[in-house]
Amino acid sequence: MLFVACSNNKSSSKINHKDAVQTTQEIIENTPAPAKKYQIKSGTITFQNTMKSGGYSANHKSIVYFDDYGIKERKDTYDDEGNLDESFFSDGANLYLIMHKQKTAYDRGKSFRGTEYKFDWDEISFSTIEKGKAKKGVNETVAGKECEVFYLETDAGKSKFAGWNNITLLTEGSGSFGETVNRAIEIKEGPVDVKLFAVPDGYTLNKN
Repeated sequence: MLFVACSNNKSSSKINHKDAVQTTQEIIENTPAPAKKYQIKSGTITFQNTMKSGGYSANHKSIVYFDDYGIKERKDTYDDEGNLDESFFSDGANLYLIMHKQKTAYDRGKSFRGTEYKFDWDEISFSTIEKGKAKKGVNETVAGKECEVFYLETDAGKSKFAGWNNITLLTEGSGSFGETVNRAIEIKEGPVDVKLFAVPDGYTLNKN
């Protein structure tokens, strides 16, 4: 199986595909933080996430909000009962992890690229392409958007990303962590609440 994404950092403990994505990003060339991560200024994307590992299978919803072309970004992860469990966000300068049941937030340090993986073939190193560990695929439609696709192979496993305007809309992957599918099912372009990129009142903030 592979990863797919349409058009970076620690988020939910629910889906371990983050480990694979982080490993994938180790083969992407180091580049300065872009003035525009995405080609869309702001929006909201709802994902359906599935993980299979051994005899275990889990499904849950997540929602990604972004503003200022992705420099400000937030991912909300919901539990099996549909309750908001964790939030991971960038306010454009720092990263924060929020545990809602405990009403606790953690400062995760400087933010350089928001919270989500940026789809950008041009950031794949030439050596990775030359070794055959990265290749382009056939365009696919995800949540009504035509996406470019590329494939990557890392120590963690095989992955496939498809992108729309540099935004990851679908990832599929397999490796030692199991199998994962994270698919965008709804995309809304337009303004988002600025309060999403701040620690809520009444929450305890712990700094590293």
